[in-house]
Amino acid sequence: MNKYLSVQKLLCFCLSVFFCIQTFSPAYPADIYPQVGEAEYFLFGKTFENKKISERLSGIEKNIFKKIYEDDSLDERTRRVRSYVFGNPRNAHQNPYEQHDLDPKLQDSGYENLQTQEINEHDFINTVIEEVNKQRSFKGLIPLNNDALANRVANEQSGEIILKGHLSYFNQKGYGPDERYTLAGGTGTTTEIIKGFQSDSNVTIQLTELLAHHLVQAIVINSDDSQIIYNPYITHIGFGFALSKDKKAFVSVVELISKGGEFEPLRPVVNFGEKIEISGKVLKPYKFKAVSIAYYDAVLEDAFDEPTNNHISFDNESLMPYLLPQDYIAYSDTAKNNIAKVLKGIGAIAAIAGAPFTGGATAVLAPVLLSSIQNGPPREIPLKGGIKLNSKGEFSGELDLNFQGKPGLYFISVLAEISGISYPVAISRRTVRVRSHLQPLAKACIVR
Repeated sequence: MNKYLSVQKLLCFCLSVFFCIQTFSPAYPADIYPQVGEAEYFLFGKTFENKKISERLSGIEKNIFKKIYEDDSLDERTRRVRSYVFGNPRNAHQNPYEQHDLDPKLQDSGYENLQTQEINEHDFINTVIEEVNKQRSFKGLIPLNNDALANRVANEQSGEIILKGHLSYFNQKGYGPDERYTLAGGTGTTTEIIKGFQSDSNVTIQLTELLAHHLVQAIVINSDDSQIIYNPYITHIGFGFALSKDKKAFVSVVELISKGGEFEPLRPVVNFGEKIEISGKVLKPYKFKAVSIAYYDAVLEDAFDEPTNNHISFDNESLMPYLLPQDYIAYSDTAKNNIAKVLKGIGAIAAIAGAPFTGGATAVLAPVLLSSIQNGPPREIPLKGGIKLNSKGEFSGELDLNFQGKPGLYFISVLAEISGISYPVAISRRTVRVRSHLQPLAKACIVR
């Protein structure tokens, strides 16, 4: 009998809860199209759950595509919208700037897009950096500090790209990211990401929060770029951009900087046979490991074509990778057989040699192992003495920049150790141009 009463009480309780829910809950949820509502809230700061789903989708499409897809199914339209707003815009619409005639009924329907309102340059830069730090926070990584010098380096390169009309890591003088960063006075390491967008229609590109969102999304969905963005050792960021005169082409340059010490300036140009003095202080949590040198047979400064703005062609997929040369020697406070031995245990050599290399690994692994299939397999780097080091992390020494007696561009990196990591981390990478010991001859007059 007691058991029967217990069951009866339980049923009464359940029925009372059910009727309470029915009494105080609406017949339908507040928004029966949550995916569309999320896109609306992101774009407009509010949802329009009282409007028809077709009208809601039309309002979103009007703002982001400048076109209404009335002939497509509601599911297809919803997928397209979500892909563009929250994912890869290239999968959503081939040309988001294409202009189409709009339904006049939607002109004053309340769909004022907060994310597509034009903002000033300062706010646009801050929005991009905030987006990058938001992506890093998802991985539990520290936010990056805005770096004024890196901003200048990135801004100058974006302007050069607009003038050249195609994406490139090199400026008109043939200087790559490391040399441009060095000449600007940078002392850390930099890794560069370049992205370009174009509009083939009459619609111009505007600086908006949505453009900043799409730019960062284009970076994080690229496997190599995401390695750079999510590198735990970068500490600062620089961002620059440029628009073509007709505002139909946009290019951005992102500099990701690692700073792990204080380093004295290097002479950017020396004559063949001169030694370079290097000194600095490695800051905690890093400990000094070595100074390594790489060589690149630099092209002549005047070997590049004059800038042209007659035709701009931005194709992110065809951007040639920026490949760092392999180190050929390293210097430390004590001489050892080689420096590559400390890396073999984690299989880093096999990881690099077995994967396509397009620049992402430059931010994660030390220059000792940086290589590509094109450059050949990684090799062991001889490690010599000659660097003075004290207990405060201060180091100094002289470097002989002489790779097989060749002039050219030399990369000088400071490698550091950090607890829990079995490979060295590059906390400084700068360049020095070594001029030939033979002065170039003046053009001779030919007498016939």
